[in-house]
Amino acid sequence: MRKAFTLIELLVVIAIIAILAAILFPVFAQAKEAAKDTQTLSNLKQTGLSNLIYAGDYDDTFALSHRNEPANAALFGISTWQVDVQPYTKSWGVMLHAKNTALPTDPALAAWQRNLHFGVFGRAAITTPGASYFQSFASGFSNAIGGVLPRYEGVFGIGTATGSQAWTNNTTTAVPSFSNTQIENVSGTVMVAEGGMWDLWTASLDGINHPLAYGVQWTPTAQYNLGGSSEFLMAGPHARKRAVDNRTGLRLAICNGISTYVATDGSAKSINYRGRLMEVAFVGTQPVLRNFYPAGGF
Repeated sequence: MRKAFTLIELLVVIAIIAILAAILFPVFAQAKEAAKDTQTLSNLKQTGLSNLIYAGDYDDTFALSHRNEPANAALFGISTWQVDVQPYTKSWGVMLHAKNTALPTDPALAAWQRNLHFGVFGRAAITTPGASYFQSFASGFSNAIGGVLPRYEGVFGIGTATGSQAWTNNTTTAVPSFSNTQIENVSGTVMVAEGGMWDLWTASLDGINHPLAYGVQWTPTAQYNLGGSSEFLMAGPHARKRAVDNRTGLRLAICNGISTYVATDGSAKSINYRGRLMEVAFVGTQPVLRNFYPAGGF
């Protein structure tokens, strides 16, 4: 007489496997998500070190956020900080966010999209005495304190630009980068953060100066937007780890969650977006964004 499983026994085994799968699949997804977060932190760390090595070769001065280079067809006549520091990484892979889609196979489109993973804040215009800062006003809501908008400033300068290339500080005047010796709190000042554009869209267009002011929709979207998304991409620093209100990746929204960045001393960190990254401090009675104010004084 042959021994075999009965139908009931087979159904019980299948039910047990289904229960185990239902338990384990979310665990596998969480493990994959955690691995991507770790990879992003590592990539930002390497990107930060490449910027520091670059600065070491250029009198302790950081690269420019972007500069005019008319012959650069892939980036529409500009060259970004990623291009300048790439020889120190020997790989574009470390400048990519692990949670973004793979680069397109077309070399020209890949050259464009690889600049949209991490970003830096450029410096404000210095043509007006005492106005070397931006004012913070984030995507649709005011974070004014006592009616006064917090100030912030980047550490990356801007090369000469013409026409529409002067969007960052609303001037064609070149602005030099800071050196590390000019930064009061090197471990608390953001150097490179996860974002949707190389300069985090630090803009002063139409008289509005603030991070997270603009969503970027490159056209045609299928070629130029990350992942071919037809949505606007939030360009300012944002949170991709345990993100909230970030329903489809870089969707234009006020994000919350954990934001990953590398400071100007080369230390890579993941901290709460609203409570820590965008924390407000005071220089006298003037509110400033603590992590984006290299002059310190608070």
